[in-house]
Amino acid sequence: MNIRSSYSFLFVLPLLLTASACEEAPLLPEEDKLIAQVYNKSLYLSDLEGLFPPAASAEDSSLIINGYIERWVRDAVLLYEAEQNIPQDLNIDKLVKDYKASLIKYNYEKILVESTLDSVISQTELIAFYEENKEKYLLEQTILRCKFVKTALPAPDARQLRKLWESKDKTDQQALVDYCSTFAVAYALSDSIWYTLDQLATEIPLSQLEEIQRSYSRGGRFSDDNYQYYVQVLDWKEPSDIAPLQFIEEEAKKVILRKRITDLLEDKKEEMYETALKNKVIQLYLD
Repeated sequence: MNIRSSYSFLFVLPLLLTASACEEAPLLPEEDKLIAQVYNKSLYLSDLEGLFPPAASAEDSSLIINGYIERWVRDAVLLYEAEQNIPQDLNIDKLVKDYKASLIKYNYEKILVESTLDSVISQTELIAFYEENKEKYLLEQTILRCKFVKTALPAPDARQLRKLWESKDKTDQQALVDYCSTFAVAYALSDSIWYTLDQLATEIPLSQLEEIQRSYSRGGRFSDDNYQYYVQVLDWKEPSDIAPLQFIEEEAKKVILRKRITDLLEDKKEEMYETALKNKVIQLYLD
C-alpha cells in the first residue's frame, strides 16, 4: 500500500518542512496538528519533534516524515488488533508494573556499578584467575606467536633489510621498525602477540605457514610473484592445547569484571537489607 496515496496527511508536509528548515520553536499544544488516525489512535505534529537531523534538506525531511508515518500507521493497526485479542488470563497491569520495576532496578544497579566498581585488574589477579581456570580455555584452532615483515618486490634496500632482520642489536631492532613503517606492506615485530592462522593468512601465504609447521622451522625468508617475506615463528599451539594467557587476556578480564559486578550488587543488596532491618522498615504479615 502506498502511503502517499492512501492517507490524507500530506497536507501538513509544507508546514513540517518549513518548521524543520527554519528551526522554529516547538508548537504549542493549541497549535498542534493531527497528522494521521487509526481507529482510536492519533498521531500529531508534535510527535515528530526531534525527528529531523541537523541541516536536513526539504527532500530528506519529506522522506523521513513519510517513512515515519507509514511505520506508525502499520504499528498502530497491529497494536489495535493485538488489543482486541488480549488473552483473558493476561494481566497487562502486572506486566507493566513488573517491567517498570525491572527498569528502575536496572538503572539504579547501573549507577551503583559506575560509581563504585573498581575496574582495575592487576597482573597478579589475572594470572591467578588463569591458573585456576585455564583448563576451560582450550584452543579451537592453531595459533602462533611470530614476527614477520612483508615488502613489495623488489624490496627497497633489500640488503639493509636482511641485516636488520638478522641483527639482535637493540639499535638495529629500532631501525627495523623505522624501515617497516616506511617500506613494509605489512609487518608485526612484537614477540608477545598470538595470531590465528586465519589472521596471518591475510598477509602471508598459508602454504608457507603450513610448511613452517611441517618442517618445525622457526623462520625463513621466501617470496612469491609480488612480495618478499621474512618470518620468525616463536611459538606454536595446536587445537585442544590450553590457550596462553596473552591470547585470552581480554576475555579473562571480562569474566573477572562480570564477577566483580555480581559480587558488588549482591553486597549492596545485603547492605541495604540489613539497613532496612535495623531501621525497622520491613514488616512481614504471616499467618
